[in-house]
Amino acid sequence: ERKALLAALLHPAPPNVLYARHIDATTADAPVSWLYEHALGLKLEGVVGKLAQSKYRPGVRTTDWFRLKRPGAVPPERFHRKKELGI
Repeated sequence: ERKALLAALLHPAPPNVLYARHIDATTADAPVSWLYEHALGLKLEGVVGKLAQSKYRPGVRTTDWFRLKRPGAVPPERFHRKKELGI
């Protein structure tokens, strides 16, 4: 349901946004490593994924999400939110 709302919100997607369809790793015919390899080929930052059954909890970090960053990608500390901006 969230992905459908996001797709509608992003239609048409801005040129700097790539909307990726849902990939179910448990039923995929091939390993999803192709996705990471494709992201590397496009010189993207990496791939983010989450467990399908996880619930969204604002402000709570969980291990339900994962990131695969390409070597040499922008370090995560560069994206820390600035409290003084209220972000």
